[in-house]
Amino acid sequence: MTKGKGKGKSEKVQEETKPATRHHHGGKGKEQHTSSSSSSSSVVDHQESSKIEEKCMEIEGAILEGGGQILRNSFSMAGLLHIPIHISNIRAGRDKPGLKAQHNKGIDLIKRMYNGRLIGAKVGSMEVTFAPGDFDTKNYSVDIETAGAVCLIVQIALPCAILHAKSPVSIDIIGGTNATAAPPIDYVIHVLKPYLHLFGIQFDVELVKRGFFPRGQGHIKLTSSPCKSLSPISITKRGKITNINIRAFASGRIPITVAQRMIASAKTQLSQIIDLTNEKEVIFHEEAVNETYISHGDGAMIQILVKTQEGNLLCASGLAERGVTAEAVGEKAALEAIKNINGGGCVDEHMQDQLIIYMALAKGESKMKIGPMEMHTKTSIHFAE
Repeated sequence: MTKGKGKGKSEKVQEETKPATRHHHGGKGKEQHTSSSSSSSSVVDHQESSKIEEKCMEIEGAILEGGGQILRNSFSMAGLLHIPIHISNIRAGRDKPGLKAQHNKGIDLIKRMYNGRLIGAKVGSMEVTFAPGDFDTKNYSVDIETAGAVCLIVQIALPCAILHAKSPVSIDIIGGTNATAAPPIDYVIHVLKPYLHLFGIQFDVELVKRGFFPRGQGHIKLTSSPCKSLSPISITKRGKITNINIRAFASGRIPITVAQRMIASAKTQLSQIIDLTNEKEVIFHEEAVNETYISHGDGAMIQILVKTQEGNLLCASGLAERGVTAEAVGEKAALEAIKNINGGGCVDEHMQDQLIIYMALAKGESKMKIGPMEMHTKTSIHFAE
């Protein structure tokens, strides 16, 4: 069970981790931070960064999950709480450490939204410094320029847009709508949106065009309404499974039969634990569609959405990859769905960490029953604390 208490404080009833943040006061105890881009930094930037860092909260970017999630959580909270931050050792344990294009675009968006100062933000940089100003309520656009996930831009920007904007904000985002190692846009629309509605959050996502690896060029439009405060949530009862919806699409040169084969393979796996033919037990629906009309390039994906009588949603998905059969993609998605079903949680493994920041910001205590705790969830809790 994960609990969160409002006004920026989150509480975890499980294991403790070492602090990731510390206040930096300068002087003899000042720590030195290495950067892969330090040799090319200008003297002016270095001096400006040093002045800002005197008041910064220091954040270690290599702990726990050690990736982009630390950046997203830290920048969102820095803007919301109006705290200057300095993050070092960004993605230090990754094969290609430092900022990637999608990270850079995300933190630049927060800098623009808060009229802030951002130092060290370039691809490959191992450290950045950010000092937020006042939120600027207007519409924005972001072009990741790669197949980087547009959904990760949504993650970093949405909390700030709903809590600090004075009127509705629209953000056009171009990049990968269905990318590996990140939630697909379908997840945001069908799973994240209903859960955030429980907090009183109102937002819409228009899928203008799908975009896939390696070209990207997908397009979504995120529109959010301002929210004065977030209501606490209690998601602790799962109930029995009532519905299973499997949807798969193919686009471009990929034939519809690929989507159909994904579904058939997923059904074979799911049938081992659930009688999909007994509508008294569970209502089952499947759909294979061609989405060339709304896609940029070739792509295919399967999404399995499990609904319970308490309104909980457990989602799993699989993205077509070169050299991987449709059957393997469908099977993998089904096994992920089964893992979430057997885990006993009210949310799936991907939703765990995404709700933590909202639980921390809500007024009052929030509760969420989860299955096995993911590293991303531990990271989100750690930084919300």
